[in-house]
Amino acid sequence: MTEETVKTKFSWTDWIERSVWTGVESALAVVVVTDVSSLKAAATAFAAAAIAALKTLAKARLGR
Repeated sequence: MTEETVKTKFSWTDWIERSVWTGVESALAVVVVTDVSSLKAAATAFAAAAIAALKTLAKARLGR
């Protein structure tokens, strides 16, 4: 049996939207769960979102 590979077209707008919302969600999680409402905590959450966005972009560019 052969395995078919389904290629989907990369959408920049979808990638940007997902990245922004991931940043917002992680910032809210840091503020709500840890009760830390500082700019440093929000920056940490956005850094995590940026890493996730880069991972998604690399995955799409490498075709995996």
